[in-house]
Amino acid sequence: VSTNLAVLLVAVGAADEDFGVTVATDASVGTPAAYHASVLKHSLAYVARLATVDELVAEWSSSSK
Repeated sequence: VSTNLAVLLVAVGAADEDFGVTVATDASVGTPAAYHASVLKHSLAYVARLATVDELVAEWSSSSK
């Protein structure tokens, strides 16, 4: 999923509707790569929680016990 438009627009829209938003940083991509990193750090971090897929799986695994 692209941080160039899709992730950014959906995350902001969901946050505006008071949804809790988490973006799996290593399951999304943008072009160029530097832009992807910049969007995560300077835009998405303000409206979403950023986590890797491994971090999310670990949390979900520990909360189901």
